[in-house]
Amino acid sequence: MIASQEDQDVLAVYFRPVSTVAYILSLGVVQEYRRVGIASLLLDSLIRQLTTPEAVHCKALFLHVLTSNSSAIRFYENRNFK
Repeated sequence: MIASQEDQDVLAVYFRPVSTVAYILSLGVVQEYRRVGIASLLLDSLIRQLTTPEAVHCKALFLHVLTSNSSAIRFYENRNFK
């Protein structure tokens, strides 16, 4: 697990490289920092980690989004999630 706290905001990442699937429980960016590419950087970093030779056995990445969260739905659809 990697965690960082600054000004009461927290960034935490937990990764088990032996898993065959990965699941994004939550991905969020503080409102004043949205729409500047931070979520994309986080997601791209995760995908890079999942596609390293050490994590080659990871076959799928799953997540859930509330149907009312149209911004998140667009975000993931634009990145080829279905």
